[in-house]
Amino acid sequence: MSVEAFADLLGGSIMFASELLRGEAVIDDEIASSLSDAVGGSKAFWLRREEQYRTAQERIKSNAVISSPAEWIARLPISDMKRFGWISNTRNQEALFAECLKFFDVPTLAAWEAGYRPVARAAAYRLSKSYVSDPMAIVTWLRVAETSTAQITGRKFDAVAFRKALPVLRSLTLVKDPKRFMPRLVEICALCGVAVIVMPTPKGCPASGATRVIGNGTAMIVLSPRYKTDDQFWFTFFHEAAHLLLHSDRAFFLEDGSDVTQAEEHEANEFSAKLLIPDEQLNRIIATRKDFRSVIRLAVSIGTSPGIVVGQMQHKGYLRFNQLNFLKRRYAWNELARTFSP
Repeated sequence: MSVEAFADLLGGSIMFASELLRGEAVIDDEIASSLSDAVGGSKAFWLRREEQYRTAQERIKSNAVISSPAEWIARLPISDMKRFGWISNTRNQEALFAECLKFFDVPTLAAWEAGYRPVARAAAYRLSKSYVSDPMAIVTWLRVAETSTAQITGRKFDAVAFRKALPVLRSLTLVKDPKRFMPRLVEICALCGVAVIVMPTPKGCPASGATRVIGNGTAMIVLSPRYKTDDQFWFTFFHEAAHLLLHSDRAFFLEDGSDVTQAEEHEANEFSAKLLIPDEQLNRIIATRKDFRSVIRLAVSIGTSPGIVVGQMQHKGYLRFNQLNFLKRRYAWNELARTFSP
């Protein structure tokens, strides 16, 4: 089929048909419907092809060796790095290159490729369902977390101590004010060799949480302020804690909120849900009336916050997602993004 014939079938211009064939035009709902009518396949089929193509592009980009300082700087989230105070606000390219080398604690660009390219590849794999993600932005975010980890704890991760600390960590869900529970959360985890960090994400980093065991054996749980209600914050925290306890031999996990099917993610979700609301309490959730007083009474008896009960009831289908949301506590990200040394 010629480009002209293809354009006629789509009812568009030859230029547009050419851009579509070269992968330059994005297949949206309307174009997917046109392709389905013109050449067959379902609308969902063409939308999946689009997602897979963009994902492949990101993987190629993340695997490509950077050949010059200018290219490296262009691919880093420089504007956000400056805005968050991670590097100084210089415009001189030589000074900026030196700043970035210092930021990553590497002497040369080749050293960065050797040390951080594997992390970029792993990030591209972990976020394969989100083709708008930028592995370079994710690597930058994780680097800030790695630097903060050294300031919080120098201990090696102790899985036995961390598991024993879970009941105390769960009790912190009852504390309303982040200014009170964050110092305690960071302190308890630090004693187990786990650094807990909450940081804003640069553009292109859609992560809600990450877990990583770094070279010296210290573990880190990094949370973004993407989710600002107590049910989401605590579910994500205990999800990441589950990765450390169940999958620490695999070292690196990254979540972006997309649907996942990996067994590891399912296990972490189950671990978090059962820790927040134990199995023996599930029947009480089912039987609970759907008014706010009943939910509050149930939360008190279970020993967790009403917002967490609401979140789990919504997730399990016992409440609609627009019901009782006023029982969830909302946090300002700067209340959570505090680093405390024990």
